[in-house]
Order: sequence, then structure tokens, then C-alpha cells
Amino acid sequence: MYGLIQLHGKLWRYPITKGKLRNMCIENDFPFGVVRKPCSIPEHKKGTILMIHGWAQNASVMQFKTKNLTKKFNKAGYDCLFLEAPHLLPARSTVETDGESIQVVRGERKNAKAWFVYSEKDPTDTSLSQSRDPVRFIGLNDSLEYIKRVLNMIETHQPNERIVVFGFSQGGSFVHILSALASLSDDTLDNHRQTLSAFKRINCAILVGAFGAHYAKDADLQYPRVNLQKINIPALHVIGKQDTRVDPEKSLDLAKAFAAGEIFWHDKGHTIPQKSADSAVMVTFLN
Repeated sequence: MYGLIQLHGKLWRYPITKGKLRNMCIENDFPFGVVRKPCSIPEHKKGTILMIHGWAQNASVMQFKTKNLTKKFNKAGYDCLFLEAPHLLPARSTVETDGESIQVVRGERKNAKAWFVYSEKDPTDTSLSQSRDPVRFIGLNDSLEYIKRVLNMIETHQPNERIVVFGFSQGGSFVHILSALASLSDDTLDNHRQTLSAFKRINCAILVGAFGAHYAKDADLQYPRVNLQKINIPALHVIGKQDTRVDPEKSLDLAKAFAAGEIFWHDKGHTIPQKSADSAVMVTFLN
């Protein structure tokens, strides 16, 4: 059994043997934290789930909000890696209104992170996040590089591992992009093999309270813009009947982009359902 911990700017992998920890550095330049919950019986391991949090959350928040669900994933044979977005959102921001600068307080949550932001003037502004028109995703490069590094790390230490991406809210929008990268044709991959091959490791996706990633062509984006409407990896779309933050119609529109997409409705709102019956649906999808 192994754990992952970030220490002094480096990611360390440690085997847990008879209650003792022995640290071993596995990457010298790993910029962001990873929290790992290993599967219950390592001998029965089936794969790893990358848990991708929502807007203004972080790895620890995601772990707390899914603790019952991830227990089911662990028992089913999956490690859960809780990843943390690279972009820190400010608690306060300054906006221009009628020619005057006004300071806006966006909450006091500490370590609020995002996978990308939608405005350079006000990084906390999410008014364009669910737009069906193309929007610039500022910081997307950093997040894609981070995921690529994690995938390469898994490939190095656990080759042929089955990889699942699980995204909530903005994390689900990010999973939309990751799923499209995983679905690239061989011709496209040949032209960008060094940049994109790691994403082909992704086998399937679970998107919860998600909305489509309608991002614009951007001169700063180092990755080729992919077809977000022709995704061929299996996906489960988990949608809340009472979701008032993400219109369920937008989640349904996103599901149409997946050729092998399944839809599961739960009774709550914009949250990750964790009742036994809800968890059983997600575990059954993985199996």
C-alpha cells in the first residue's frame, strides 16, 4: 500500500508497511498537492479514479464531500487520487462600475482553487462559465500540464492502470475537455504525440452536476483545440433533479457529446450524491 504526500515542493511516494513510513521521492518538480485513498484490498485493485473538484474547492474539500462514496470506490477496487487545481482564487477582487473601482468580497473560504478562470479583470467572476458561446479559459494550460504529469506518474509506477476521471461542477467541465483529449484520433495524436499521448490513458468518466466546456481558440493555449462533440469514451452523467446552480438541461446537452454516455438522475441539487443506492449506480458503471 502506498501514499502520496507533498513536502518541500516535491511529491513523495511512501510504502506503508507494518505501520512504518519510508519516504521515496518520485518526482522532483511536482507543483500541487495530491491526496490518495487506496483501495481496500490492493490485490483486487482495478484502477485509479482522479477526483477533480469544483469551483472554489480543493482536494481536501473534495475528499470530505465524497468520503462515503469513495469508501464504496475503494471497496470496489479503486484508488482515489484527489487532485488540486493550480489557480488560487482571491477572496476579494476589484471591479469597475460606472468608472469607479469597487472592491467585492467573494467569501472567506481559504485555499479556494479553480482549474481555469473566465476573466482577467476579476478571476472570481463566473458569469460566463456556463455560456454556450465560446469563452476564453484562462489558465487551462497549467491544469492540462498538471493532469498530464499525474497521468505520466501513474504510467511510470503503475503501467496499464485503468484510469477514471471524476469531475464535479467546474471539475466536470474540465473532465469534458479531458474526455475529448482521450478520444483523439490516431491521426491527430501522431501530430501531437509528445503533448497528448498521456491523455489516451483515460478510460472512462463520471461527470456530476457538470456543464459543457465551450472554450474559445486562444493564442496562449499550447494544446490543439479538440472536438468537444465527438467523445467515444464511456461516461456516466449524474444530474440533480433540484440543481439550481447548473441547469439540468445543460448537463443533458453535455451528455449528448458522448457516444457512450449514460444518464443518472438523483433527487438532490448541486451536490455529489452519496446514498447507498446512488453510490451503487456509480460503482456498477465502473464495473
